[in-house]
Amino acid sequence: MRVRRLIRLAVAAEGRRAAHAPTVDAPMKDIDADVVVVLDHAGPVAARWSTLRALGASNVAEPVTGRLPRVLGDDGWRDVTRAFVAGAAALRANGGRPIVALDDDGLLHGCVSPLAGADAATFDRAVAVVRACAPCDVLTVVEDLAPGGLDATAGVQRARALVAAAEASTLYATAGTARLPPLHRRAKGGAVDDVGHFLASAAWCVGRIDRPIVAVGTSAAPDETLVARARRLGLAGVVRA
Repeated sequence: MRVRRLIRLAVAAEGRRAAHAPTVDAPMKDIDADVVVVLDHAGPVAARWSTLRALGASNVAEPVTGRLPRVLGDDGWRDVTRAFVAGAAALRANGGRPIVALDDDGLLHGCVSPLAGADAATFDRAVAVVRACAPCDVLTVVEDLAPGGLDATAGVQRARALVAAAEASTLYATAGTARLPPLHRRAKGGAVDDVGHFLASAAWCVGRIDRPIVAVGTSAAPDETLVARARRLGLAGVVRA
């Protein structure tokens, strides 16, 4: 087991997490074995860099800027789904296996988390996206680690549904949201011993979802420490976000 790193490819220009973030339209070189590439749409998070109104699964404000997104309708969701499908095809053409990202306060995280207004109908939107990209793997939040957010019981159930819809061979599991800033900043900055928080969340899926479980998150801990902890928890791998 080795610790790999995460690269996000936005499936559309308005889905970037930063002004110059990579997109699937950019030329793609061979995929490095130490890199996990995921298909992403920032959704409301694009409000952190763009002056345009960002897209959202609901009208819940983006947690950092407080800006309200433009809620996607049926036509908008069809466009988003087509963008993910095109991104999946691009990854396959370059020898990779597509991974659809439903985390980090992005558009599809908004279909999973009650903090972003997710309900059964909204979650069905996310399921439809991954089903359209199948076969693919999924990176999803297991728990929000914030009051009123997704808890591990519901998170495992939703992860199981996404894995089935995606015909996934591996589940990439993570945790957290910017809606609890102190925890979010500690995890990103590594100011405290954060070895366990995202590994523990991913471990909820071990034995409950019949797939290898890879933990995705941020940590200041050395690779060997993360690997040792992951093995004890029964995880199949670790990815630094």
